[in-house]
Amino acid sequence: MAGLEGIAGLSLACNVMQLISFGHEAISMCRRIHESGSPEPGLSEHAESLKAVCDGLEKSLGKRPTPVATTAPTSAATRAPTMEKRLLELAAKCVKNARDLQEEMKFLSPSQPGKLGALVAAPKILWRKRRLERLKGNLDDAQRLMDTSVLERLFARAEALYQANNKGFTDLSKELQRFITDHAASNSILRTVVETHAKEIQDHVTMASSKTQNEIKSHVSLKLSSHEISIMNHVSSSAQDVQDTFSQRMTSREDSKAKELAFQQLLKSLKYPGMNERRNQISPTHPKTFRWIFSNTFQFNDWDSGSDGESEWLAEDDSSTHSDEPAEVDSTIIWSEDSVESSGSFRSSKPSLESTKPQPWDSFVDWLKDDPRKIYWISGKPGSGKSTLMKYIETNDSNIKSREPAIRILSHYLWRPGTFMQQSIKGLLCSLLHQVLSEDERTSMEVLKRQPYILRKDADTDWTARELEITLLYVLRNSAYLHLVLLDGLDEVADTPDEGVCRLLSLINDLVMSNRVKVCVSSRPEPALKRVLEKHPMLKMQDLNNRDIHLLTRERIEAMQFDANNYTTNHLSNLICEKAEGVFIWVILVLNSLKRGLDNYDDMDTLYSRVESLPKDLTKLYKEMWSRMKEDSDLYRRKTVLLFYMAIEYKTHSESALIWHGNANLLGLAISTDDEMLESFMASHGWELPDAELLWQKWHRLGRRLPAMCAGLLDITKPEEAFTSPNCNENKFKPWGKTGIGFTHRTAVDFICASEEGIDIRLSEAASSFFSKSVP
Repeated sequence: MAGLEGIAGLSLACNVMQLISFGHEAISMCRRIHESGSPEPGLSEHAESLKAVCDGLEKSLGKRPTPVATTAPTSAATRAPTMEKRLLELAAKCVKNARDLQEEMKFLSPSQPGKLGALVAAPKILWRKRRLERLKGNLDDAQRLMDTSVLERLFARAEALYQANNKGFTDLSKELQRFITDHAASNSILRTVVETHAKEIQDHVTMASSKTQNEIKSHVSLKLSSHEISIMNHVSSSAQDVQDTFSQRMTSREDSKAKELAFQQLLKSLKYPGMNERRNQISPTHPKTFRWIFSNTFQFNDWDSGSDGESEWLAEDDSSTHSDEPAEVDSTIIWSEDSVESSGSFRSSKPSLESTKPQPWDSFVDWLKDDPRKIYWISGKPGSGKSTLMKYIETNDSNIKSREPAIRILSHYLWRPGTFMQQSIKGLLCSLLHQVLSEDERTSMEVLKRQPYILRKDADTDWTARELEITLLYVLRNSAYLHLVLLDGLDEVADTPDEGVCRLLSLINDLVMSNRVKVCVSSRPEPALKRVLEKHPMLKMQDLNNRDIHLLTRERIEAMQFDANNYTTNHLSNLICEKAEGVFIWVILVLNSLKRGLDNYDDMDTLYSRVESLPKDLTKLYKEMWSRMKEDSDLYRRKTVLLFYMAIEYKTHSESALIWHGNANLLGLAISTDDEMLESFMASHGWELPDAELLWQKWHRLGRRLPAMCAGLLDITKPEEAFTSPNCNENKFKPWGKTGIGFTHRTAVDFICASEEGIDIRLSEAASSFFSKSVP
């Protein structure tokens, strides 16, 4: 019993498991039906697709024509109708099974959607599950049989095609073998023909090649010979061309070098010692002086007309004249752009501007621009600043050149106290010719070509005055430029039979004969000059430089730092300007005298008395200044006279080209003014020189004492070259290199050398015995 109970329990458990499995399967089926609406979602579509394929197969096989029997039928061909028939049967069976499966699926599908339809259809599906699986199996079996039949039919078709192709290949091989046999038979004949023709061709080619080779060699040899000759000719020609070109370049370079050397030699032959010395000695002007020379619309007011006692040059349309910078010059003060004729000469036209008040001088501007007269005269008393004005015009040439670049300015400063060349017409011609040629090398070459003998000239002594004049006139008349010639100091020309004022005026007339030259001259109003020059446009320095003198005086007095109020110093300045009467050198001498008085601690009353007592005449002024030295000892005055004689001696030796240099000048000045050194030097007959350091100390002290010793008649000159000595410090001697002494002005030379008072001064002193032979 116990065993049966166990079996019953196991059976019960199995039933429970089967029930659970069935329930699980039912639930899964319900879920599948609920989700897809069909118990087998893909089965219906599979059956439908298979049915459509079978229907198409039936139609395809039903439309095929009955195959025609061949003359040699094969087994494959015999089986073809049987296979097609069987394939049709399988397709019909497959269609039937698919239709049955579709009907079963339609029966099992829920009649209504949703969960209720799924619950109703699930038991039905589970109940007819075996039938559904059987129908599905039948459909699968029919499909596999149909697939196998299709493959069998395809194999049969392929075998039939293979057999047909094999038979065609067999027939083709026989024809090909026959062709190959025939070709082999004819190949022997063809080989024989080819070999025969090859031999003939080889022989022909060999013969033709040999012939061609010979012809090519002959042609190439001929061409090579021809080209070799051509190349040799070309190389020879090219080498000759290169050689000719090189020779031409070397010749051109040598010609250029020769021309440059000739040009430099020409300039060197025209340059003489001290040619620019006088120009360089003229001190620069005060920044505000001489502006009036380049103006033609200015009014002049007397010094006493202003409320502050000052006089000014007032411009109607420009108030910048009183600034510290140089005044800008209006474009009307120079040659206008159309003021030069087609020939390049100066021409006349009416002035474009008129002064608001009659000017006390002929306008320098209008003369430059419009006046047909070719000479302008700057007249003035001795020491009135004529040379300074001429240098101002020369150094401010930009006012003229800015509108007419073709203008060139030439200048020369005659100097009676200088060497013969510095005061002679020959020196003037050398200077002008040197200036014009140094700026125009082309014209210089034309001169050398026209006058080749000039190449033999090495110095100014190789020229004659006539040769210089002819050359200068030729250059000025044929130059591409206009020229303004500035000649200063006509009254200082050398007074010799071949020189003199008349000869100089004749030269000036020759210069202005050309329409391309104008000449501005300056001189004292000496009768011989006044008679000829006063008919030309002119100005008088003493009438125009009052303002310039006032500026200089005020500046110098302010620099002296007087212990007085502005009114007193202004009154003293006005007093000096009033007594100067336009003479600059008089003002300079008076200011120097005031400086010496101030150094001697003179009070203001004494300084006033000193100015009021000084004569207006320069000769009397020099005499008055010398007489003030009577208070000094005879030894002090004797040394001063020695310096006068040395200055005269220096001038005399310079004219003889025996120019003193460096330490010779220094030795002479230092030794001559020291009795002890002079006695030692003379005792040794000039072989024993003083110590260099002691010499420098003596000279330095002399330089500081000179203004007081010579009453303002002598001054120190300092050229650029430095004095050097191996025995002392070069830097200490450098400021005194080639230092000498000279007269402060030509009026000082005239006073010492020509006036009765000056001759008395020299002859009255015991020191004159040393230099009496040098007195001119």
